[in-house]
Amino acid sequence: MMLRKFTVSSSIERKNISQRLFSEAAAPIFPWRSSPTLLDRLETPNDLSGAPQTSFGRWIRTASVGRYFRASISDLMFGTWKQPLANDMGWAFQKGLAGLLSNQLSVPMGKIDKGGDGIEVDTALLRDQSSTNWTDEDIKASKKFIEETLEERLRSKYSNILDPDVHDFKFKCRPADYVLEYAYVIPILTREIVARDPSLLEMYRDLDQSILSKSVSPDDIQEQVQKLMARVKNGEATFTLIVDMSVKCLESFCISNRETGDIIQGSGDEQEVYHLVRFENIAQKNKEPSLGNWIISDWDDLLQGNVWHLKE
Repeated sequence: MMLRKFTVSSSIERKNISQRLFSEAAAPIFPWRSSPTLLDRLETPNDLSGAPQTSFGRWIRTASVGRYFRASISDLMFGTWKQPLANDMGWAFQKGLAGLLSNQLSVPMGKIDKGGDGIEVDTALLRDQSSTNWTDEDIKASKKFIEETLEERLRSKYSNILDPDVHDFKFKCRPADYVLEYAYVIPILTREIVARDPSLLEMYRDLDQSILSKSVSPDDIQEQVQKLMARVKNGEATFTLIVDMSVKCLESFCISNRETGDIIQGSGDEQEVYHLVRFENIAQKNKEPSLGNWIISDWDDLLQGNVWHLKE
């Protein structure tokens, strides 16, 4: 009887070990979605604003962002203001991703960012060419660049996850099209302001609920607005702009074991893929937002949009 018990226990233990090893092998090393299918949030439109998801509501919210870029009535009606902004954001996406890869792979950004040809890097090829020349100054510059380009929570997802002694990384991304999908304005508050004083977020949420409610009078809403603005320096002139942009590109993505060549994640096949990239910008009243102030707060909903202004 004891022998049977030991045998069953050993069998279960072997099964558990096997499952754990399989799970570790299947787990993605580099958090990256390289898929030809659209993200759920594009299939079922949702701008994550917290407001009712109607086509007209999303149009109004997107147009409210266009106003800050001095779009004319005609531009707002026909949406012609959106493509130039999407193109600029596409440039920012490419720079941000190239900067992240540069930091992760210890490869100078100039060897990754190919300008109009997109992004391309093959660590095995670079190693054979002995052409990385990664210096302490490069490390500092790379760290500073991604701190200014990627929001902190997104950066934290990519903290020392690739080991150049273990992994080979091969990646190519050639963007074909950029589309501004969603946009909206958060008045008065910014991510940084809320981080310093979380109580302001409760006031904003109460205000948001009052605006959505049909039972709260305009005078009461205005009073809530004034109280919130009084708590925030330059609150009457501060806005956060949030924009989601989709990227269609030809992409190949592969991580392999440096010693064996076995593919650990992705594949070497080039395919048409879609990404959804989320940006934030802090704007001031009567000033056109600076393109250099956009940061990437999420991509492909890795952080479920990295939303900071709604109840969790």
